Amino acid sequence: MAPCSFTPHAPSLSCWFMLGFLMYPFMAKKNFLYPADWVKQEPYPTVNSTDIYYTGIANRVYDILKETKCDTFFTSIDQLRVVTMCIAGYFEDVISQNGIWQNFTSACLKEYGSRLPFFDLDENYYPDEINKEDIQFLLWHNLQVARRTERVIYPHNPVLKLTAEFIYEMLEDEYETAPENNRLHDFIYRETEADEACGHYMAVATWFHYDSFFNIENIDSFLTLKNKFLEQPHNDPEQVKVVVWGMYTTMVLKNRRSFLALTTPEWLARLANGHKQLAAWKDVKVKKASCYMVEQADADKVVLKDLIDNSVVEITPQHLETDMKSVEAGKTTIICEFVKFAGNYYRIGTIAVNEMSEGVEQYVANEKANRDTSNQKAAYKAFVKANDGRYVQFFKDNDACEQFLADKVGYTFSQGVTLPQFKSHKGLMLMASPKSGITLQPGVLDCVKADDNPFYNPETASRNALNVIARANAIPYDVMCRLQDDGMWPDTNYTISDNAEEGKQLAQKNLRFITDYYYCCNRKADCPTVKA
Repeated sequence: MAPCSFTPHAPSLSCWFMLGFLMYPFMAKKNFLYPADWVKQEPYPTVNSTDIYYTGIANRVYDILKETKCDTFFTSIDQLRVVTMCIAGYFEDVISQNGIWQNFTSACLKEYGSRLPFFDLDENYYPDEINKEDIQFLLWHNLQVARRTERVIYPHNPVLKLTAEFIYEMLEDEYETAPENNRLHDFIYRETEADEACGHYMAVATWFHYDSFFNIENIDSFLTLKNKFLEQPHNDPEQVKVVVWGMYTTMVLKNRRSFLALTTPEWLARLANGHKQLAAWKDVKVKKASCYMVEQADADKVVLKDLIDNSVVEITPQHLETDMKSVEAGKTTIICEFVKFAGNYYRIGTIAVNEMSEGVEQYVANEKANRDTSNQKAAYKAFVKANDGRYVQFFKDNDACEQFLADKVGYTFSQGVTLPQFKSHKGLMLMASPKSGITLQPGVLDCVKADDNPFYNPETASRNALNVIARANAIPYDVMCRLQDDGMWPDTNYTISDNAEEGKQLAQKNLRFITDYYYCCNRKADCPTVKA
């Protein structure tokens, strides 16, 4: 079998010069984007007439953004390139019947009860066609990503709505004659031989994760992580390249972003529905990085025992992709990650091969400690028991909080250790969950409606509750979900709406999506339950 790997393409303009005479009339004036820009989001390097067409669509989207002044909402040329290519990519997806957007709206329907958050859809919404609501949602999403650290964007902003209507009218005029991108469709859904299936899967996954219109955040997420790594001192340039490549690859399979907080393998499993040749996509498993002892190593098979959870991985030397001369059964340890595809394991990302040592033993001990949630669960149980079954408690100051932890929960402070000294006139809140244990937070009590919370203020909550969610760091996700379910977070409101009641209704109706979107979490994966 061929190794499961993928090398990013390098766009070429060779065909662009040959096909220049095919340019559509709407590309006659000076363009914002060129075919060389467009193929950067396609899984192939050469330009044909279809790519030129969709480049033209992206340029027309840009013209509309300028006409409506929506372009002024974005802060850079790069952001404008992303949003124009995203809208054109959405149009290409619908026309080519690739099913990406339709799978998203189907997932929203199942998870949130509506195909598209923020919109009351009627019989005029067609899941397999273009819709002005889709365009408005994508404009909102692009703008929210661009301004995420600054503000919460109102989805029904009048300029976004007007811009979406104009773009929809333009795309509707093109709908019947727009060309299908058969190269893209065939790239995704083509049938492969068994020894090529994993490589094909990784190629599609990498394109979908970093380059498709659906995932506009992911490349920046990778670049941010890459730059942080490169800021550190390094002695071996070749090793740096290996590590960066490992980051790039593993993020494809593991990262969860805004839309339903699903991983790329989870999205591809949905795309595979109805396609027998892609059946293997529906059961792809990613095994987190761990440390393994080599128990067997020969020409046909390598048997690895996970030193952290005691599971066993059997893999071929070819799929392990390392120098087997340095591997010795019973002595060699390997630290890496695996993906299981069609019943076979493949190594992904970087690999560290060492003999058992104190350093390796320490790594194993640290990983076991990191995966052990017994302390968090015990803390949660002790907290709710001491707090009459409640998972939150409110205090006027640090002294009262420390006294509660010592007297009620039985928490013992080490000598010289105290709680962080918060200078807050709005009290402190202790929260407990089986996942995060006990968490202390000042400054958000005015948003939490509870009989025993003297700091709750509905007016302040109306202004701040949505911002607290958008920051996604003040309150653990599972605690936030529970607060909402228990009616203790009732004031989430788009106060920037011209209609205060409409803004509140929109926020309350879409609260689950909003929370999942900003936290990049979902309830199935991130809300464990434990009996107290």
